[in-house]
Amino acid sequence: MPSENTEAGALSRRLERLTAAVAALSVGFALAVVWALLPRTEVVARRFLLVDDGQHWRGALALDESASPTVRLNDVSGRAVLYGVIRPDGTPRLRLSDAGGRNRIVLEVGADGSPRVQLLDANGRTGVDARLAADGRPELDVRWGSEFRHLTLPDSTGAGGGPAR
Repeated sequence: MPSENTEAGALSRRLERLTAAVAALSVGFALAVVWALLPRTEVVARRFLLVDDGQHWRGALALDESASPTVRLNDVSGRAVLYGVIRPDGTPRLRLSDAGGRNRIVLEVGADGSPRVQLLDANGRTGVDARLAADGRPELDVRWGSEFRHLTLPDSTGAGGGPAR
């Protein structure tokens, strides 16, 4: 009988240890599941792709070859209709294209902080180039036939500016 009590005691202790191990593993598994489901406040990546239900590429937030951040939104055929980049010199540029994939509007801010808007024709040629001069006066170049006409508007006091040919 004493050997039966010893064996029963050993089995009981072994069962207690197994029960404790299973409980610890269960708690660990539950914590891992909860951790995986928690919302993240930060996601780190070099590229995020936006795809539609058919797995077609519709956009991206990424770094380009020069490590410049870019944003791109595509039409249903995969052509970029909006493309923005922060160039290596730190200046931003945004390009909008038409349904045929031709660039039609370019917005940018120069290294000196001056804004610029270009309107392009269906052939990609600049039709209107609007910007602010270093002194803050608006400047406008307009394609008139095969030539550009330059116009600098007067400042707020009425000084300077006027059409130039």
